[in-house]
Amino acid sequence: MAYEPSPESTPPRLSFELLIAGQVTSKLAHAVFLIVLTLYLKQLTDSARVLGAAQFLSYLPAVVLGPFAGILVDRFERKRLLVGADAARGLAIVLVAAAASSGSALPVWILFALAATVSLCQAVFLPAVQALLPELVAPERLRRGNAVRGAGVQLSNLGGNAAGGILFAWFGGPLVLLFTGVVFLVSAVQELLIRIPLRPPHARTPGIGPQMRAALRYLRVRPGVAAAVMTHGVVGLSFPPLLLALPFVVLDDLGLPESYFGFYLATVLAGGILGYLRFGSARLRQPSGRKLLLAGFMLLASGITVAGVRTSAIVLFPAFFAAGLGAGLVNLALVTAIQAATPAARRGRVFGIYETVAAGASAIGFALSGPLIDLLRANLSLLITAVGICLLLYAAYLARSSTVASLFE
Repeated sequence: MAYEPSPESTPPRLSFELLIAGQVTSKLAHAVFLIVLTLYLKQLTDSARVLGAAQFLSYLPAVVLGPFAGILVDRFERKRLLVGADAARGLAIVLVAAAASSGSALPVWILFALAATVSLCQAVFLPAVQALLPELVAPERLRRGNAVRGAGVQLSNLGGNAAGGILFAWFGGPLVLLFTGVVFLVSAVQELLIRIPLRPPHARTPGIGPQMRAALRYLRVRPGVAAAVMTHGVVGLSFPPLLLALPFVVLDDLGLPESYFGFYLATVLAGGILGYLRFGSARLRQPSGRKLLLAGFMLLASGITVAGVRTSAIVLFPAFFAAGLGAGLVNLALVTAIQAATPAARRGRVFGIYETVAAGASAIGFALSGPLIDLLRANLSLLITAVGICLLLYAAYLARSSTVASLFE
């Protein structure tokens, strides 16, 4: 059933707050889940190939079904999709946690299947949030609304990453999995309270094929939006080698405890939170979207490059902070620009493609990075430095591209 928000009535501020609360709670559970998955597989196999394969398989459903998720977001009530996505993954995680608590070892393939289920639900959840948010805030407050959402999500990521390793060490995988499942269910309850005025459904709704072709045609006629999608994919491609290399750098090269894996990821997120808060403020002078994008990409690239050139326990903290700050600014600039440029009726499909491209790039990155990291275990700093240099080159492209500039005109 297709739907459109009613223009006659404005959703209450509470609906925006419930949307933010739901995503913040959901992201907290997702962050803890990813930490537990990574540490558990590292503990079982000590193989970057296995970690890479697990991440690849977890992204695969989102890559294959992501565009269709965007169509669902445009055809059905977005609130129901949010509630369904969180409830489904919450129930799945609770069931797996119950099986793991029986005392027998949890087969690795079950963790792979669970990761794929969580990824599939996330593929529906993200474009639904991004498409719904502009309907709950005034156009002139769109960047601020995205900044509030981004800061909240990053704060949840920070808390989840910092706590995930500690919870895993204290309580073990099954109990922490149960915690994440319950938190997902709490998020679903919060989202159930959102109120969105609806119009009557259209008499006829185009099929899946025509809707997807319409979304792709829109990207062709709006090359700036297409460039934003590609840029999101570049960022998605750059993070898998870092995420896979980090546990080995922390535990093997630097000889630090498991908790530092979460602390370093939390440092990345702390940088993102600062960026969202600073550039989402209504009281401070704001740069143009293009300047925000360029500054963010330079910070991201420089931070990763420094982390590779000077890989030490102390230097990684400011390097990752700068990278996180840059990633936050890039995401804020891209999402706000796409929301402003895309009509509401197409927004779900465009963001479905946006997230699918990033998921596909991440899946490829994980598949390639695992064997590469096993090959370079003696000198992972070379891989991290190479990623940073490639991002610096792409930042130079962004600075010179008229297509990217057209997105912000």
